[in-house]
Amino acid sequence: MDKTKKAILAVSYGSSLAAAREKTIDIIEKKLADELKRQKLENVLIGTIDGAPGFVFIPETLRRIKPGKVILMPFLLTAGSHVIREMSSDREGSWKNRLEAEGFQVKAIPKGLAEYEEIRQIFVKHALDV
Repeated sequence: MDKTKKAILAVSYGSSLAAAREKTIDIIEKKLADELKRQKLENVLIGTIDGAPGFVFIPETLRRIKPGKVILMPFLLTAGSHVIREMSSDREGSWKNRLEAEGFQVKAIPKGLAEYEEIRQIFVKHALDV
């Protein structure tokens, strides 16, 4: 384990509805994961609370990466109470607690993407380009 190496785990909702997963959400998540690999960003993982890719593959992947710290953050425009509870709360079953139980040091950043100025500027640019 490299104490200076970090892994970023971006968590989105996904969907528990099979039709939604098959047609949109799982496809988008898969394409994003493929692009991260293509860009050689092996330390950036995408996971979904519902659907695939879920939590199951994450500990094994993180053990292969061997990070000193896992940065856990929502991959959503806003991070509402539901995602915070599922992702980074101290309640039993949260992704943070599950990762810590697997032996990882975890830092949760409960901020939605829209809280970052750079992301807001991307949205403004696209809106102005339409």
